[in-house]
Amino acid sequence: MHEYSVSVEVDLGTKDEVWVTRGVNRDNRLITFSREDGRIQSAKVAGEGGVVGPVELLDTFVLYHHNDTLDMNTTFDTHLAGSKTDVSYPMHLEYIQGGTWPRELSGKVEEKRYTVSYDGQVGVLSTDIPVEFHEYFQNRRRARDYGAYVSDGFDDTYIDSLVDQFKEYGEQEGYSESRMVDHMAAFVQGLEYTRDSVTAGFDEYPRYPVETLVHGGGDCEDTSILLASMIESLGFGTVLLSPPGHMAVGITGDDELPGSYVTHNGDRYYYLETTGEGWGVGEIPSEYEGGQARVFPIDDHPAVTYHFGTGIHEMGGLKTEVQFWNTGDAPARNVQLQLEFEDRSGQTVMTKRSEGMTLAPDQRMTVTSQFEVPDIEVRIRSGVWVDGQVHDTAQASGYREPGEFYGPDGEQL
Repeated sequence: MHEYSVSVEVDLGTKDEVWVTRGVNRDNRLITFSREDGRIQSAKVAGEGGVVGPVELLDTFVLYHHNDTLDMNTTFDTHLAGSKTDVSYPMHLEYIQGGTWPRELSGKVEEKRYTVSYDGQVGVLSTDIPVEFHEYFQNRRRARDYGAYVSDGFDDTYIDSLVDQFKEYGEQEGYSESRMVDHMAAFVQGLEYTRDSVTAGFDEYPRYPVETLVHGGGDCEDTSILLASMIESLGFGTVLLSPPGHMAVGITGDDELPGSYVTHNGDRYYYLETTGEGWGVGEIPSEYEGGQARVFPIDDHPAVTYHFGTGIHEMGGLKTEVQFWNTGDAPARNVQLQLEFEDRSGQTVMTKRSEGMTLAPDQRMTVTSQFEVPDIEVRIRSGVWVDGQVHDTAQASGYREPGEFYGPDGEQL
């Protein structure tokens, strides 16, 4: 392995002090040049007789000075051992964070209370949903594969908590599991905005279960997604059923059960309406009798969330670290982070995508990358790709301009 020496000659100009570091740690001074000792100075930093001895190829040395305008230490020059080319340190793009990961919990919650009428009794259900989790689901990308809205495991705690209240009440009343299903169906059918709306059609904004709970209701696909999540938590096989222009739930049952059903992968799924009150398992509104219902499985979808941050690589260029988490119930294949660097005109001047990987259900993984970036004013758009398709995106960062500096909190210095 070759060893290298590094010597420095510096013209301080009007600067009172310049110092040399190995790497980008501003405080790890090897040599300090003071204006009091003359304007032009030189010293051997590395190698025989140097401060640190011989160094390896591409070891980084940085010259810093104190910027009085910004009142902070900033780079003056940078060099790699064995290279005749200076490297870039895009300090203006340091400490950018983004992604779809829920924000840290603040303790603020959406306190929801619901009245449920069933079997001649009126009860009250309650759930407290952190505002950050509601925000997380509001920001998720909308897909038309409706089973994906059930698969995301971030809401399992709140769905399970709700179902536990039905189980506790059912055990007190001696309900069978099938009656617990009827009780949960009565709850969903009685939610606001869905009563007497059996023929309610699709809208353009399907909701995750947490969203429907916070909003207190929704259209047919919203209530079906919610009830499917609850029935799945109770332990029943469940799918979503979509007659033309409508959506309902399909629940597994014995062959001898009466009522309308579809067969999927060898199992019978009995129709369960979620809009309008009083509908039981196997009962289908006349508008949808005899129609062909499309089946949406709810247990074969990945749900990948991510968080990334930027830093300055000690070898030069921008460093990114991204954490992925598959909260779905199926493997996520060829998972990649895509970063787009966009100028003020809205033009994408550079795109970088991380190496693809596979994430098993509930698996987390961290990936780091390093690359050069344009020395112009840009902002960063980010998104996660799964199996060659856009899976989710996050809000773009603010614009950053060369010469600006930012702290770890992302605030401009």
